[in-house]
Amino acid sequence: MSQEKNLKNLVWILIVIILLTVSFIVYDKVLSVDKDVTPLEPELDTEVIEELEEKVEEAKEDEDDEVKELEEKVEDLEEKVEDLEEEKEEAKEEEKEEAVAYEGENFINLISPNDGAGFSTEPIEFTGKVSPNTEKIVVKATGGDPNCNENTDGACAKYINDTYTLASFELGDDSFIYRAKYEWDNLTGGMNNYKFTAHFDDGSSKSTELSIESYVNAGAIPSMISVSSPADGSSFDNTSSLPIEFTGAVSKNTTKIVVTATGGDPNCTKDLDYLCGNIYMKDVYTLNNFAHGDESFVYRAKPEWGNLTTGDNSYTFTAHFDDGSTESTTRTINYYLPF
Repeated sequence: MSQEKNLKNLVWILIVIILLTVSFIVYDKVLSVDKDVTPLEPELDTEVIEELEEKVEEAKEDEDDEVKELEEKVEDLEEKVEDLEEEKEEAKEEEKEEAVAYEGENFINLISPNDGAGFSTEPIEFTGKVSPNTEKIVVKATGGDPNCNENTDGACAKYINDTYTLASFELGDDSFIYRAKYEWDNLTGGMNNYKFTAHFDDGSSKSTELSIESYVNAGAIPSMISVSSPADGSSFDNTSSLPIEFTGAVSKNTTKIVVTATGGDPNCTKDLDYLCGNIYMKDVYTLNNFAHGDESFVYRAKPEWGNLTTGDNSYTFTAHFDDGSTESTTRTINYYLPF
């Protein structure tokens, strides 16, 4: 826009100059009748005007070249965007063709979160898989107290009853994401129930359900971890039943449990075990059979697994919660070899 404006200004300036020049020539010719001055040749006026006109045209051509160059660049970009859109549409059409050609079993499976998981942060994200012939996914969220006034002072959980069709899901997609948040009216304090229904292109449908517990807007978050057995300071020998089993409890908002086991003499290694008594041991392990929502856990220790040595062994259990915080508890046991 600024280039066009400059071009117009330049043209007007040159036109004014031409008009002034012509006026001056005419005026000078009129005066020359009474003056003893040689009149200007007609060719001279034509030359001046032609020169100025040429300059106007040159300026206009220069500006036109710049504008034309920009226009060509814009056209190139527009063509590229159109090409990308066409490729995207073609990809969608291919997915739809594959979906129509799908002959497997219709299904819908939830990947995360785990049923019964607890959350202290939001939004909560649900992910899942479906067969590619799924046309749409409808989610129904319920929870709270139907008799609870939304303006309550926190004595009861806000009632929710929300039905939503995933807007970003299309035929041919084989995965989906759904999010829940308190202010979206699909999440409330306490237990929340979600029913995911997949509608397939043959007219049938399948559903899967899960429940999660939310501590959002529901008071204090009960983040905790405790070890119930064995008792702190317990002793075991090689005649005891191995492996030694630790059991404990955690809050539902625990996402993972990491156990750090240490024991023995740091100066005593396996290469020098014939010179020292208690071989040094340090092992860090994340419980792989623990899932978000579980309220109990089991951990086992055995010399062959590298997490138990002779002498005192210290085990630190660290729970990681969904809000990023952690809490730890430690147990110490003694393992010895009787003579």
